[in-house]
Amino acid sequence: MFKNMFSEGRATRAASAPNKTVKSTVSSNSTYVKNAQEGSKNMEYEWSIVAQQLFLKQTATIGGEEKKVSDLGPVDEKGPFSVPTKIDLYEGLDITEKDGIYINGLNLSPNHYYREVLLVNGEDYVVGKFSLENNIMDGVEKWMLVAKSEDINFQNHSSSKYYFLMAAVEFKLYKISINEVIYKKTEITNTHLCIDFGTSNTTAGCFLDNNYVDNISNIAEINNNIKLNDENITLFADKKKLTVQDYEISYQKIVPTIVYVKDCKDRNNIKYLFGYEASEKMKEDQYCPKASCFMEIKRWTSDIETEENIQDIYGNKATVTRREVISKYLMFIIRESENQYKCKFKNIHMSAPVKLKDKVLDVYESILQEQGYILEKTYAIDEGIAVLYNIIDTQIKEDNYENGREEKALIIDCGGGTSDLASCSYSIDKDEDGIINLDIATEYVNGDINFGGNNLTYKIMQYMKIVYAAYISEDKKRVNIDEIIPIDVNGLFSYIEGEMENDNPENIQKRYEEVYRKLNEEYSKAENIIPTRFGEYENQPKEIYDKIKNNFYFLWKLAEEMKKEFYRTTSISRYKFDEKDITNSEIDLHVKKIEDWRLSIQENGKMINQDCPDITFNAKEIDKLLRVDIYYLVRRFLNDLYENHILDTYNQIKLSGQSSKINIFMDSLKEFLPGKKIKSGRLHSEKSNAEELKLLCLKGAIKYLHSLEKSDIEINLANETKNIPITVYIKNDNAADREMFHEGDDWEQKAQKRRLTQSGKEIYLYMKNSNKEVCSPYKYNYENVKYKETKQDILIAMSQGRIDQPILDTLSQNKKYVFIYLNKEKWGFEILPLYKVKEKLYAGKSEFCSFEMDMLQKTFFDGRK
Repeated sequence: MFKNMFSEGRATRAASAPNKTVKSTVSSNSTYVKNAQEGSKNMEYEWSIVAQQLFLKQTATIGGEEKKVSDLGPVDEKGPFSVPTKIDLYEGLDITEKDGIYINGLNLSPNHYYREVLLVNGEDYVVGKFSLENNIMDGVEKWMLVAKSEDINFQNHSSSKYYFLMAAVEFKLYKISINEVIYKKTEITNTHLCIDFGTSNTTAGCFLDNNYVDNISNIAEINNNIKLNDENITLFADKKKLTVQDYEISYQKIVPTIVYVKDCKDRNNIKYLFGYEASEKMKEDQYCPKASCFMEIKRWTSDIETEENIQDIYGNKATVTRREVISKYLMFIIRESENQYKCKFKNIHMSAPVKLKDKVLDVYESILQEQGYILEKTYAIDEGIAVLYNIIDTQIKEDNYENGREEKALIIDCGGGTSDLASCSYSIDKDEDGIINLDIATEYVNGDINFGGNNLTYKIMQYMKIVYAAYISEDKKRVNIDEIIPIDVNGLFSYIEGEMENDNPENIQKRYEEVYRKLNEEYSKAENIIPTRFGEYENQPKEIYDKIKNNFYFLWKLAEEMKKEFYRTTSISRYKFDEKDITNSEIDLHVKKIEDWRLSIQENGKMINQDCPDITFNAKEIDKLLRVDIYYLVRRFLNDLYENHILDTYNQIKLSGQSSKINIFMDSLKEFLPGKKIKSGRLHSEKSNAEELKLLCLKGAIKYLHSLEKSDIEINLANETKNIPITVYIKNDNAADREMFHEGDDWEQKAQKRRLTQSGKEIYLYMKNSNKEVCSPYKYNYENVKYKETKQDILIAMSQGRIDQPILDTLSQNKKYVFIYLNKEKWGFEILPLYKVKEKLYAGKSEFCSFEMDMLQKTFFDGRK
């Protein structure tokens, strides 16, 4: 463990030498102190071995003799620095930068690599092994002490005296006294930890009252890690490397949903990096991940048992299930929360989309149960209600409601990878006991599982690649957005609508596709100059493959940076990427300092490095680029509600998700909402920043769970999604397509059947909504189905009555059929093979097909973009 703390430059000898060589170096010296005093060149490695031995065995082998800390020789107990007066240690919890344990007055150079500090009790037993990190926080340099829970020995915390033992300046040993070290057994709290597990980003938090644990950490309060009687948002360390072991650190409420494989040599102990560490590692890899790196893992919840082949930077390979990766990521979120709040959680709440709530919660429950946690399912709220509850909570606190009056809200959630439209109706009624009776009914209205912030990033990336490719070419032409989208920006919405009032969806879609036709064409041409489809180069030499993979991730990163700035404000007119740190221009905004520009172009069959083009992008370009994409989404969500005058029935419209920060959303909504409704302030979140929009779901869930925990609310939840969002049909070459279910049909309708031919092997089921195919066809193979005799009442029960006796009576003898019936809880349909012989029924095993089966297939990181 210790040798990994040294930089490659300083630890060359240790890294190249086998362990026995290092050990013999230690034991060959007469004494440790002599080496310390003489400033031995091997000191850094000897200190590492001694520290490791002392912690593991309480003694170290020095000069062939077993020695304790007290045997190391004279140490200085009056160093030129100081340590905190009091330190709290919690069993099973890490000591992180947030705990604020730092050494004041320490003045070490960045090349000082004695980063192991031992915590020693009065009996000279090592009870803790810390790492020393140099962190820049708010411009102030601090030498922080951090430790993993497994590196703290809680069995020997009975002493009244404690010291930090460290080798700091000129190979000198220092033994610095600490006034008080408090060991605490970590308490389990009944408070729910709420997690908003997102496609691109994740958040976590809880409400902490004065009784969440019996012994609340005063140090945690002082460090602002906890706020009593208030919402608490888990903060995640975003550490930017300054040197090998020194960082600039800031704390963020939102953490990327990214997992990077650090070491998979031991299949039973695979090490990962998560969130900002994973993101920073990708940057170190120069945006070409040298190990397996996973994004959008939330999409995996549809099929968590699928296996993934992984590898680390050392060339080790292993196979893991998606369940394992999601489990490790969720435990990272939970552990960071427990470390911050100084408690152990047992109850977890995770919000889910209304349409997939039951299915997704079953997945989360199975994962968390394996880790010893309980997932809230009985009173779990979906993402739409979580967003809405912020308003409900305010109404209750301000007593701003009419008892029993029903209100309706429409929630538009545009996140990183998906978008959803949910309808909620609720009523608030306070009884004579002062208890709030809250009835909430939710209904899934519409959604797009493949549209979110990542789609917008990809559009920007497409445009950037086109502009760069044209500029790099011989004529150095600067392409502008009007050449890619020639329609006037003020007429884009009108163009999509067409000249015919209430035009059919197919024509609307065609015009939408026409707007981006040239963008897609030019992007394909740009592939010849700046290739990014690295998945098509897996048969090429590694050097070529890596450069093309780097092109994709590097451009993606630049597009992300530009999108964030576009979110931040629309008052800034121009965006520019530059290697310089300072600009005198009042117009250009240098949104990113490019420390290592790494874009490769294809020239004469070779990949060569390309210098940073001197190109400035402006906000108007990005606005025009994204305008139709966003309008088309809003139109698909709201047009039917608008045409049928249903929008008028809603009291409020609520936006959530970082992507909805863009002003284009507001412009699009104005096409469907009466102006006075917007002016009256009923359209919420208009002025919210992107971070707050992302946190809306989490904060609503925190408020909701806290109300339940206080016994202030009696809640009744209902899912009233009556209609299916998908048309399911089978294509026939000999006749018209056979429709099984139609979009808008009732979930409770009876099963549909289709006869299977004797010589056939498979049939394909197709899906579409709004007359647009949304999934790859589902292939049902019936060639090797094994049938077993079954009873009519069993079939009726398993299909919840959707297969009934009248349907079974229509079966022809000796002919095989496939029955298709809806499954609302799983958000899809079941396929059941069945036949009848002499009034006896024989059935095969049913197969389930999700309406979102392609959720796993469409990702921007598959090497095909």
